Amino acid sequence: MPRRNTTEQDDELLYLYARHTQQAGSDRIEDWINARLDPKLLAFQRDSISSGQVWLQQQAIRTMLHSWGHLRQNVKKVCDTVASYNWQVNPYVLKGDKEPTKENAEIARVVEDAVFAAVRTNPTQWEWNFMQLIEGIALAPLRGATVAEIDWRYDKEAGIMVPRCFRPVSPRYYGWTTEQNEPDMLVLYPESVDKMQYIPFPQDKFVVALGGALGDHPIFAAALITLIPWYIAAFIGLKEALNYISRYAQPIRVARSASKSGRDAAVKMMKAMGNSTWMVSPKSVELEIINAANSGTQEPHLNLIKAAENQVDVIIGGQKLASGTNDTASNARSLGEVHNDVRKEVIESYARYVSAQLNQLVESVIRVNYGAENMPEHLPTITFADPNGKTDERKLNYVLQVIERVPVSKEWVYSSLDIPMPTDGDELFKPASFGDMPYEGGGNWDREGDQQDEQEQDEDPDKTSDNEETTNPKQKEQ
Repeated sequence: MPRRNTTEQDDELLYLYARHTQQAGSDRIEDWINARLDPKLLAFQRDSISSGQVWLQQQAIRTMLHSWGHLRQNVKKVCDTVASYNWQVNPYVLKGDKEPTKENAEIARVVEDAVFAAVRTNPTQWEWNFMQLIEGIALAPLRGATVAEIDWRYDKEAGIMVPRCFRPVSPRYYGWTTEQNEPDMLVLYPESVDKMQYIPFPQDKFVVALGGALGDHPIFAAALITLIPWYIAAFIGLKEALNYISRYAQPIRVARSASKSGRDAAVKMMKAMGNSTWMVSPKSVELEIINAANSGTQEPHLNLIKAAENQVDVIIGGQKLASGTNDTASNARSLGEVHNDVRKEVIESYARYVSAQLNQLVESVIRVNYGAENMPEHLPTITFADPNGKTDERKLNYVLQVIERVPVSKEWVYSSLDIPMPTDGDELFKPASFGDMPYEGGGNWDREGDQQDEQEQDEDPDKTSDNEETTNPKQKEQ
């Protein structure tokens, strides 16, 4: 398929070189985190959500991420793990074909060269490479949206247009429409939301990832919004907890005096005493010390913080990281396996979301390099694989049971085990369980060999298999 030539790229695609959001250093100050998140500010942020401007909502989320260590660490684990997967571009292969067409393979190569070329970030500016873009997109279900502007350049050596980098866009430069007679869509504010002038996102200049859960609108479906009440309870409650700790186990002091002057003197002495362990009292004042309780169960504020952290584990990781009541090694191992399985499923769901959102980048690369009129019907896809993954023993046992009973294709075996099927010319490692050698438990992987043996036995009923032994010597002689 013909690609655009250099002249066309220089003349017709000049808008790709332009920067469409003029973010300044002052925006960082305007978008700084809240030192304090209280119910009044929360109500204001709720109103900003209804107006379609999401930057205050994002400010609340940023505040939690910067001041709540447990939340920050959980979110970081998700982003780091998703970005650590092996990401690759796969050409489209027609169903039933083993190899892609020459044209589809060439398109996939162009896309791969383009997306993995986004590494020329300016170290003095806030720019993302491709792996950082993946991390940013993984945040979209948690934050509601991720927007990044593509900075294109022409790669003379490859002869194609490629992203130089991806510029993360502050939520002060995008928001949702609110007018009655216009479609509900995310739009771009080139000069920030303060100017109230917006345009649709220019084609092929932005990667826009919208979150969403349970079929709800992305502006309401940001998962971290669920944690705002818990954040307020835990961290505003922390202030009260400190007051509680300062009073906990302090004795109650009661002063009695028959005269007003004695009572006034006692009040001054009590205030002056504070947390001190001594005071001077006149003879006219009677002082009684009542010891407070100095033992008990867990304090309420600790339970509240623990409950908030459990909500973080559920919202981010899909489970509460509880410990078992039985301390035996087998139970601990089983509990750990369950946690790991759930965590793996959750992380892979984030990775699948990222993979789906990257399709728009694939489409942009092809349209920029080949032209909209030459867009192929089927596009390559960007997929992932866990570099630390291993074949699930449950899947392996299932496959072994199936191939003992029914003939199956090799393609089904490999896909069921999440193992890439080898192609012609690959050097193969052949374990003993393959080929003519049976694996432990009976059966044989060589289904064609089994069918041939059965056919020979049907032709000669008296013929026995080489592996078959008779225990009766007389029967052997006969």
